[in-house]
Amino acid sequence: MRYIGDTDKVQAVSAAEYRRATAVLEGDLSDDTEIDALLQAAQEAVETATGRPLAPGAYEFTVPFPGWRRWYFPCLPVTALDDLTLFETDTGDAAVPDLTGVRIVRGSDEPQLLLPSDWDGFDVEADTLRIQATIGAVAGSPETKTLKRAIIMVAKQWFIDGVSVGEHDAMPQLAFGALRLIKQVRYRRPFTFCEA
Repeated sequence: MRYIGDTDKVQAVSAAEYRRATAVLEGDLSDDTEIDALLQAAQEAVETATGRPLAPGAYEFTVPFPGWRRWYFPCLPVTALDDLTLFETDTGDAAVPDLTGVRIVRGSDEPQLLLPSDWDGFDVEADTLRIQATIGAVAGSPETKTLKRAIIMVAKQWFIDGVSVGEHDAMPQLAFGALRLIKQVRYRRPFTFCEA
């Protein structure tokens, strides 16, 4: 899963919201740059851990093809299918098949890409399918509120521990409370994520 939007991802928690939630005083930091960096890193960690982007955006997936008609997205909610492109790895040839009959099923709780049996993409010599879709939560949903609380908890822990964004090869450990919030809203697709 790769974000391919034209603009930077929307920051779900502002520095002002963070300050209110954690009682960080204006004097603790001279400006919001450090807080914003921590919040953006925490948001990335929470979105990755839960499979739930916090704002709608364009994402891309590259999956082996053919052999299936139903593919389960590893994240949610999926609100639109933007593009499908087939590739032949050896030759580099690309084909953009017609999207007629292609559907997103159960986009908000168990999103699936469903290809019709007569889809013209099955006639193309290809071994890879690139899927581009719009994915992200609607503002104000219950899950969004939980995710925002988790972002604040993660950023606060990193601030207290003196973690600087970008200085570690591995993500620092998350606090127990943040892990509990993440587990409450984590999405996991079915074990079988492709069906013929």
